[in-house]
Amino acid sequence: DMYSKGALFLNTLRHVIDNDSLWFGIIKGIPQDFKYQSINTDQILEYFNQKTGMQLRPIFDQYLRLTEIPVLELDMKEKPSGNILQYRWKANAEGFAMPISYQTASGEKKWISPNSDWQKLEFGITEIKDLDFHTDRFYFKIEKD
Repeated sequence: DMYSKGALFLNTLRHVIDNDSLWFGIIKGIPQDFKYQSINTDQILEYFNQKTGMQLRPIFDQYLRLTEIPVLELDMKEKPSGNILQYRWKANAEGFAMPISYQTASGEKKWISPNSDWQKLEFGITEIKDLDFHTDRFYFKIEKD
């Protein structure tokens, strides 16, 4: 359903920006800055890019121009000396690299910045099974090996 996907995309974008005062300033600024105009997606994209200082085209492309949602591929290896998490995005938009947050077993919020290449995070004796990727804040699927 395109309406649900649109709402979930906006929620994802809000959390990618990770600054509620900036987010709500942008949302409230759109009707003011574009009043009495017909606008298109590219104008909104450029508005977001300008206001955030971020390059959001691949995220807009993945969610608005393609039907599939991105998949975060995870490969977890637990070892007595420490744990390794390998991760990457499986997405169709060229250059898709979206940061996402997760919560550790101790409740600490951390970020990773996956792209299409495998990346690695090493943990001490932390249970990597206890990592909570914020699927309530970002619209994506998870595939675990």
